[in-house]
Amino acid sequence: MGLKDFSKKLDKYSTLALDTAPIIYFIEANPTYEAFVNEAFQRIDQGEIIAFTSILTLTETLVFPLEKNLEPLAKNYKKLLLGTSGISSLEITAPIA
Repeated sequence: MGLKDFSKKLDKYSTLALDTAPIIYFIEANPTYEAFVNEAFQRIDQGEIIAFTSILTLTETLVFPLEKNLEPLAKNYKKLLLGTSGISSLEITAPIA
């Protein structure tokens, strides 16, 4: 799927569930997926889409930076997941699980 097709598919949604991988691709600017995640996160930033993830996603994204003592990278993940108005990081509860 090309970026144009991806963009058209995003037009159909007002909410997204985010898993760990696209967040890593966005923060670390993965060249394979960068255009796609930039498109999604731009829409989140503009308020066109509301995104949901879990606090577990934060835990998963922090493993590598904390293991490698990469505090600036860890801060970027925390800022995105806890400080972006269009992203809600939900607590893990039995009904959600």
